[in-house]
Amino acid sequence: MLFSNPRVFLAAFVLFLLQLPSPAEAPPSTQAEAKITEGNPAPLIFPGDFSFGFFPNGWRRVPNDPSKDLLRLETGYYGFEIDADDIQNPHFGLLNDGMDAPQVLAAGLSRAGSLAPARLSIEIKKDGKVYRAARCQAGMRTDSKRMEDIRLWESGRFAQHYELYNLEFVDEQGNLLGGNSNLRIIGWPDSLTLTAEITPSPLYTEGTVIGATRAGLAIEKSGIEIPHSEAIDPTRFTLEGWFKLPEQWMYPERFAWIASKNKNLNTDGFFALLVERDHPAAILNIGGNKENRFWLSSSEHLAKGKWHHLALTYNGTTACLYVNGKPAKHMDIARERTPSTGALFIGRDASPDSAVRSLIDDVRLWNRALTPEEIAARKSRPHQTPNPEGLVFEQTFEMKAPPKEDWKNSEVSIAFQGAGKNWRIKQPVVGDWMEGETKSFSLVCDVAEKRLPIDAVSVRLLNQDFTVAYDPVYNSQFTTIWRPKRPWKLQDNAGFREYDDFLIEVENKGQQPGNVPFVLNFHNPWGITGIHPTLCFEDGRPTGIHVQNGKNWHSTPGYFRGYTYLPAPIGASRYILRLSYGFYGTLPQATHSQLSLVGVGGNGRWDQIAIGA
Repeated sequence: MLFSNPRVFLAAFVLFLLQLPSPAEAPPSTQAEAKITEGNPAPLIFPGDFSFGFFPNGWRRVPNDPSKDLLRLETGYYGFEIDADDIQNPHFGLLNDGMDAPQVLAAGLSRAGSLAPARLSIEIKKDGKVYRAARCQAGMRTDSKRMEDIRLWESGRFAQHYELYNLEFVDEQGNLLGGNSNLRIIGWPDSLTLTAEITPSPLYTEGTVIGATRAGLAIEKSGIEIPHSEAIDPTRFTLEGWFKLPEQWMYPERFAWIASKNKNLNTDGFFALLVERDHPAAILNIGGNKENRFWLSSSEHLAKGKWHHLALTYNGTTACLYVNGKPAKHMDIARERTPSTGALFIGRDASPDSAVRSLIDDVRLWNRALTPEEIAARKSRPHQTPNPEGLVFEQTFEMKAPPKEDWKNSEVSIAFQGAGKNWRIKQPVVGDWMEGETKSFSLVCDVAEKRLPIDAVSVRLLNQDFTVAYDPVYNSQFTTIWRPKRPWKLQDNAGFREYDDFLIEVENKGQQPGNVPFVLNFHNPWGITGIHPTLCFEDGRPTGIHVQNGKNWHSTPGYFRGYTYLPAPIGASRYILRLSYGFYGTLPQATHSQLSLVGVGGNGRWDQIAIGA
């Protein structure tokens, strides 16, 4: 059972608690233990071990609102604030006031409202020039949904995970560097990690680009007009083309035209292939005016950075939209088209200002409806010359394609200065850094300086074959799970009363006890809606240590990502990270989890509460 109204949930939860069985029937207590092992105490969670992530000026902005587009992280030890339009000048400060999470919530924005100026420098050195990251995509936009380009992946008690998309790199003269770069920010209570993920790509401008086959066309503001002729306005037809939106470009608020014929969508005889936001679509108008428009739209999302093949066929009876070689939508119309006299446009309709930034290749028009097999062949074998029967127009943009955007002997550096602290890394990239090849560079800022040394701790799974290793991006011990070994079978609803148990051994070879940040990244768990993590002792008793429940089933693959601290007394210790899906012991479980809406709903956050899901 899922509840969208928290008050309804709380009322149901109270009734649920009143019907709990006696302690003899219930699972072990979840109260925190004072010691991890007898005679070898280790600290559990300190009052300052919490974090918050939020947008001080709001997420949904008024268009052209002059206030800054801010993201703030606030923990028991520090505050960090970054402006999407000026990422070089964040604010940062140490917060050693002893406040716990409820006190910080009560304080609102005031506690970290006066952080001191800091300096963040992300640099790429290429061909002797230095380019610095100045802003991200959210800072370039002025619409009300611009903060969706600061994507929330996980946000809970222990960790904040955000990603700033499409960094803009410029040199001292203001020249732009081509490329697709994101800044990933992960904040634990005691640390801040800044990771630049950088991919060489062209700096697209109007003109020739590397296409789906050989050369293609980058549309910036104009598009192409082909004068009308009877041959290019058949009553039955196939219109096909390739479309791509680079990672660093935005899908338009409305339409990105691939090709269109005969003025606009209210004109009798109009037909077009287009992308509506990030969905493929096609339009025919047979009869004129709005009431005679026939609209075919697919629910499929067109991923950025990839070429997609779209086709529209009409055989006099049925219109069909194909996406990447497969039928996506059909509509029975059974009307005879009346040819018109308007021009054929590539990258726009008849309106001069309708062109939007996009890449287009191999636009063709046929005077017959190609068969599904022919459409599939056009997608699977794009370099092969098609059957010319009925081909009345083609534009393949076979001008000389530009060379690939490969970088040679580059260097990436990240530096962060604030609150009297200075962290920096510099990493050369020797040889060729190929177009489309993503590299990751992480700057780990150990703010509280209370962690165990990385080389003093090892973590492993004893009942699974998956590796656990330190990951600098997450600044934690990290493991990815895919199809774990289970003592139960995946059939019917058996998983509702079963667990996925991960037996974890932590070995502290140092001289001081402590805690080890740990992330379990589980791809496609059995029942993601009601999944609940519990950190237990080896005998199954819950430790009482929180496991942050973050998940996303809108991404591919869907995932559960659990953040926690593993107690690490000196020597070896064992724990079970138990994932339950509907029941804990004999009880239906009540869960509260944070879902990332990356891929749907504006890339923000959704809190989910459930009983027995």
